[in-house]
Amino acid sequence: MKRIRLILAAALPALFLVLPVVPVFADIQVEVSGNGDGSQNSVTTGTNQNTTIAQTNEAAVDNSVSSEANTGENTANDNSGAVAFSTGDISSQTNVTNTLNNSVTEVAGCCESTLDVTIDGNGADSVNTIHTELTTTTTINVSQVANVTNNINISANTGRNTANDNVGAVEIKTGDIKAEGSLTNSVNLAQVTVAPGAWDIHIINRDNGVEGTNVIVVNFVNDLLLWRNEVANINNNIYADLNTC
Repeated sequence: MKRIRLILAAALPALFLVLPVVPVFADIQVEVSGNGDGSQNSVTTGTNQNTTIAQTNEAAVDNSVSSEANTGENTANDNSGAVAFSTGDISSQTNVTNTLNNSVTEVAGCCESTLDVTIDGNGADSVNTIHTELTTTTTINVSQVANVTNNINISANTGRNTANDNVGAVEIKTGDIKAEGSLTNSVNLAQVTVAPGAWDIHIINRDNGVEGTNVIVVNFVNDLLLWRNEVANINNNIYADLNTC
């Protein structure tokens, strides 16, 4: 009587679009034992784990920022005596920051899986073969598209002052203009981390009869397919009109 035992124990976690993703783990036991003289026993088994993650980010941003400050355009006309005036200083600060399409994908290595393969106690001239293939395929698709338009208009004036038809000395002092700003576009940032899994393998070939043929084959296949498509169209328009005259 042939004795071939095959035990597969697998745990499959639910897969959501919430990262990190934890892959499948499995415990596999394959045993060919206690078979008679001249018998032929063959076992083929394996696991196939497929993990597919698809992320798509799209963004369209249109920023229109206008800053206007004026202490000028003052008039002093038809005065008798000395005329003196000063326009105030202007300090302008404009900051625009766009942070779009940040993608983080983590495929974590699962708990240790166990593979036990045993050919034990088979008779003389028996042929015993065990072939096990462990396949893991991880496919990650990340697609990011960003269209950003920034229109920034800065206008500051301490000048365009007039003093006409005055009798006496005329003194006009225009204020200083300090205009500062920053424009930062941080788009289409994708971080992908895939951690390896772990297998604890036990292979036993013992106490088999003379002239027997015992073959154990274990194949590991680990495929990682990563596709990233990133498109960014950024249009920055900055206009500054600063006048102290």
